[in-house]
Amino acid sequence: MLRHKSVVYVSKASQVPKVEHWVILRSSGVSVPAEGEWAPGHGYPAHTEDFVSYEAYTDKAEFDEAVEHEVRDQSFYSKEFRVVHVTPLTVNTKVTVSVG
Repeated sequence: MLRHKSVVYVSKASQVPKVEHWVILRSSGVSVPAEGEWAPGHGYPAHTEDFVSYEAYTDKAEFDEAVEHEVRDQSFYSKEFRVVHVTPLTVNTKVTVSVG
């Protein structure tokens, strides 16, 4: 496994880097067993919960290396992934108070 100093494994919006960064998005799923099999019609059927992981890199060279590694490994694991370049926006709020 590659070790990168610039990587952030995001699980909350507050963890997304506030600077320009590059992202590897991966799809994965978790199987959820059926509930209520002892009483048909109660509970829910077995299903899969889908998730997307957000792996952010603030260093472009480390990102490129990680993508190359991902492409090489894809032939072994057949993982679905996408890459994106993110330029965060700044939101400014203006408050006006008037007395009348």
